[in-house]
Amino acid sequence: MEDKYILNIGAGEWQLPIIKACNKLRYKLISVDINPNAKGLEYSNIKLNMSAYDSRPIFDWLNSKKKIRENIEAIITMGSRSCITTASELSYKLNCKTNCLSPNKAETIVNRKLFREFLKNNGFNYPKYQILNESDLEIDYPFVVKVTKDTSGSEGITLVRSENEFKSAIIRANKYVRESEIIVEEYIEGQDYGLFGLLNDKKLNLFQIITRSTSNYPYFLPKKYTTEKVDSKLELRLKDFYIKIIEQLNFESGPFYIEIKYSKTDNKIYPIECEPTIPAHIDYLISKSHKIDTSLQALNCVLKIENNQKFKKKYYSACEFVYSPKKGILKDISFVEPIFNGGSLLKKYRICQNIKNESAADILAIVYAYSNSIKVFENITTYADKIKIEIC
Repeated sequence: MEDKYILNIGAGEWQLPIIKACNKLRYKLISVDINPNAKGLEYSNIKLNMSAYDSRPIFDWLNSKKKIRENIEAIITMGSRSCITTASELSYKLNCKTNCLSPNKAETIVNRKLFREFLKNNGFNYPKYQILNESDLEIDYPFVVKVTKDTSGSEGITLVRSENEFKSAIIRANKYVRESEIIVEEYIEGQDYGLFGLLNDKKLNLFQIITRSTSNYPYFLPKKYTTEKVDSKLELRLKDFYIKIIEQLNFESGPFYIEIKYSKTDNKIYPIECEPTIPAHIDYLISKSHKIDTSLQALNCVLKIENNQKFKKKYYSACEFVYSPKKGILKDISFVEPIFNGGSLLKKYRICQNIKNESAADILAIVYAYSNSIKVFENITTYADKIKIEIC
């Protein structure tokens, strides 16, 4: 019997859950990452040191390996932005199963300008926006400056309340402009939520609302994520909204995550970002709250392994990101051991790391926890606050 393969785009630390899920199935795993030391490559049968942002060299390699190319069962990614378009382009060329969208829809969701246009054209709420330099700025303070594509983890995103802040925000955004533009959009006051689902052939097997918070004005650094209960009427609205988005995008199978802002002022839901992936911290939250292997279930969906089970929440789960209290060079960091019952800790720091506190790249640690009590949300913050960080 010939080997069957799964091609995985991106093999960094954040992609480990889906890579380990692949290892549990009968397929051989091919992973692509430009970094030869990417952690996920250790778990891969074939390692391709190529850019995950360009499908052409990967496609050329596959064409040189006819037996492998003909036996690729699925092409997946849990990376963001250009990883999604790469996986989409390859799956389209090879006619493979994938967790991604069609190439044009994939380009729509990874480009913030195109995504705002998609929302506008399909009757969804959207923040007022314009591309910098297209015309005189017509959006009032406060507004948000972003790069249209090729950034993740809050890179280049700044809240602006004055002209001086605007100048600084443009300088910061320009650091991330490659083949993209700078977009200015209206700032929406409200509560941040993440909407996560697993779909198998367009059937929604799991849906979970995640309450989100950010920190470190004027940046939007991810801070705390919880699976706490929300108002039942709002829950129904958010689920209905989620289904309408994925229907418009014609998404079929796999995980899908949408970040939204809910404004109590006008009682509207504003989509901010979406992607057909499981961010690693969301994988943890869902796995613990629903007592499942989220990445494995997502992979089963992509492979269209039939499963009519409806997954329901059984526990509360939360995670909190730990940052330095100020910029500088990390001299030392100390943790309270042991961590509290039901909690776990992921240490991400490097001594002598240059801390800028401008994006998720500056996360020093992540505290995870789950419990059958909502006190877990307090415990996790109490523990995170006890971590001592020394900067020089």
